[in-house]
Amino acid sequence: MKNLDTYIEDLLFKHQCVIIPEFGAFVSNRKAAELAADKSFSPPQKELTFNARLTYNDGLLAKHISEVERSSYEEAQEAVKQATKELHGVRPMFMLMN
Repeated sequence: MKNLDTYIEDLLFKHQCVIIPEFGAFVSNRKAAELAADKSFSPPQKELTFNARLTYNDGLLAKHISEVERSSYEEAQEAVKQATKELHGVRPMFMLMN
């Protein structure tokens, strides 16, 4: 299995929110293109935020992993659980950076 970030990145192209169960969610928000007064152009962008309160398992991440890896949904869920255990030590550092 690849790192979770690879699957999350894939999903964020198609979905606005990707939840890592029992950890948090990455939420993307679109920003419109802008034309400044000096005629400079700013293209549309996606802003990525992290919400530690969205922790319920909606099944999206495990479903995607099971499809990509051609494994069962249960195996993918277990892989997500294991990866989440590793992430719990990283989240406090990540939260300080924001």
